[in-house]
Amino acid sequence: MHGRTAVVCGSSKGIGRAIAEALAAEGVNVGVVARNKDGVDAVVAGIVAAGGRAVGIDADLSTPQGVERAVSVTRATFGRIEIAVSNVTPPPHRYLLDECTDADFDDNYNVLLMHPVNLTRAVVDDMRAARWGRLLNVGTILAKEWNPATPLLLSHTFRPALLGFQKSIALELGPSGITVNTLGVGAVRTERMRESMRKINPSLAEDWDALEATVSQDIPVRRLGRPEDVAALATFLCSARAGFITGQHYLIDGGAVRSL
Repeated sequence: MHGRTAVVCGSSKGIGRAIAEALAAEGVNVGVVARNKDGVDAVVAGIVAAGGRAVGIDADLSTPQGVERAVSVTRATFGRIEIAVSNVTPPPHRYLLDECTDADFDDNYNVLLMHPVNLTRAVVDDMRAARWGRLLNVGTILAKEWNPATPLLLSHTFRPALLGFQKSIALELGPSGITVNTLGVGAVRTERMRESMRKINPSLAEDWDALEATVSQDIPVRRLGRPEDVAALATFLCSARAGFITGQHYLIDGGAVRSL
């Protein structure tokens, strides 16, 4: 991976940040992208201080223009993009049908489905030219199994749609040396998870130790994930060693999903 170039979306904090830092530690040139400029700048500064190479881009990744800005700045700085990580924060949670407006469906469609579509379109010519590429989506176990504790209607609608898109383009792009995979992320200790828990149990969400002790009872490994856990798998799937793996939905959930 050393010397390759990646654009990592939603990488100012949480899982995206951990992936950007892990790739940079392997010698990858990283475009760090998010709306939060201060957060982006902090991640870039940390990567550079550790001896890596990174450029920061503040952009709204829910729009084609934001995605194009992220890709064009990364390409102008480091050259051809060979790794692209789709990772975005969904719009505010809506749990039930009566809560979801047409605007909510439109917003989630644009973020959860069209963002990875637009990112793929923006980088695929670089990867075809290189005859090598890694497209990786940071998704969720909700694409695999419904969770009665958090019945997120919009996520359950659009997350599986991404897997359909992924499988189709994996077949199309495989002959060009490009792999496409999605991470099915479970309960990970991030601010996004805390936000989800506030709607279910506000008092529990304010104490990480209590939250972890409660939620982890349904996780076989008896703990929440950490962003670094996800980044370790992401880094492997973006490497040359994962060249025979494509079109897959990799669960990284501590064994929480019960289905085969």
